[in-house]
Amino acid sequence: MSSAQETVGEFLKQWKPIAAMPPGNPVRRGVLRCMTTDDVAQRASVLAKTNALFALHERYREIGIFREDAPPHAADMAALLAVKLDEFAQAIADGKAQNFLELIQKGFQFGRFEPEAKHVALRKFLLHLWHMRIGGPGLKYSMYGNGVLYTAGGLSHEEMAREYNQLGFGGDKPLFGGQFYRIEQLEFHFDTGSTTFARHVDPGKVEEAVRRWVRLTGGDATRLALAYLPGRQN
Repeated sequence: MSSAQETVGEFLKQWKPIAAMPPGNPVRRGVLRCMTTDDVAQRASVLAKTNALFALHERYREIGIFREDAPPHAADMAALLAVKLDEFAQAIADGKAQNFLELIQKGFQFGRFEPEAKHVALRKFLLHLWHMRIGGPGLKYSMYGNGVLYTAGGLSHEEMAREYNQLGFGGDKPLFGGQFYRIEQLEFHFDTGSTTFARHVDPGKVEEAVRRWVRLTGGDATRLALAYLPGRQN
């Protein structure tokens, strides 16, 4: 381990926001691994496992729909990846590490920059959506007020609703639910056929929400093809 790695690692372990986290906390582990290397590819890999928004940006780049008009928070994460270990270590030695520490919180989105619960839930939904296999099984989802979409992989709609509440995303009940189906790389079909929730269903709200949240998380929503499948129950 170089002297710069040791300086940065020891400093971060004693930094209050990190020191207060248990050793197994993914953010703590990610910050320590990310900031004690100059390897940008390793940093990006670590950040993608820790920050769902960065993981979405990486996914959008892979499939060619990442927005080039500086989507929210992209600049913070790019700046974090570009930090020079020697410069960070020198700033620590000079007692001038505050800018680096703020950048770490912005890049990993914790502390003063922790995202709202609805953003955490929606990023989880979108990650599941973009990792669906083309022509594969459907993905169950639930729709909450204010356009919040949620999924939990293979759980039933009832189980998803319980998990949503247990994770602190809110105490509301879903308005309705259904499934998404991936037809092509950028084409999805969806239904609103869940019989679990008996409320008025507006399929247009689902498409509107998906497009809005894809755009807000850095994707070009105009490239996305969505089609409603009426009459399906699940």
